[in-house]
Amino acid sequence: MPSLFVLHHINAYDLNKEEIVIDVASYDDPDIVNKVLMLDVVRDSEKRNKLFRPPVNKRLTINLKTKQVEITNLSTDNKVTDGLDMPAINERYRSKPYCFVYGVTGFADGKSYTSSAIIKKDMCNGGTVVGKLLIPSHYPVEPAFVPNPQGTQEDDGVLLVPFLRGEDAVTYLSVVDAKTMSIISKADMPDYIPISFHGRFYSNYY
Repeated sequence: MPSLFVLHHINAYDLNKEEIVIDVASYDDPDIVNKVLMLDVVRDSEKRNKLFRPPVNKRLTINLKTKQVEITNLSTDNKVTDGLDMPAINERYRSKPYCFVYGVTGFADGKSYTSSAIIKKDMCNGGTVVGKLLIPSHYPVEPAFVPNPQGTQEDDGVLLVPFLRGEDAVTYLSVVDAKTMSIISKADMPDYIPISFHGRFYSNYY
């Protein structure tokens, strides 16, 4: 199989006794780390827009018997808003067949790397984008999926998404309907929180 650079795995599960499915956010090379995220590039809009290449969501189906790997592209077209990274799923479906993934995409306006959105993709339908939350000059980070305790559907729950509001540099936490991708509620934080990664929601606090 061709080489891939993967920052984050989306999900993985056994398809049958002979096959394993692994979904990833992939890049052609490690330039996202070695070049794009360098401070001098991040601070220069021309440099970052030129160097950034969007992630491509791919499915690796590994056949344990034949030792072969089948790669399926789950980014359905050439639009930069079609690939996501910083993925979140309903954790009840971790290591199980699933459909929905949420994550961050850049170039959401088709012009600037810093134009960021939260998108929802249907991995049971070729990775089609089925929802998007884009607020100009507001910068989201990695969402966390919180399932409805009484829910029976995979996307029955909410996303907790921190945003940095560009107009006044205020961080707020938004509660987003995971079905419709609309904001249910939001609250400003008492302090400015820089862009961060890998927050988590815990139903029990000790």
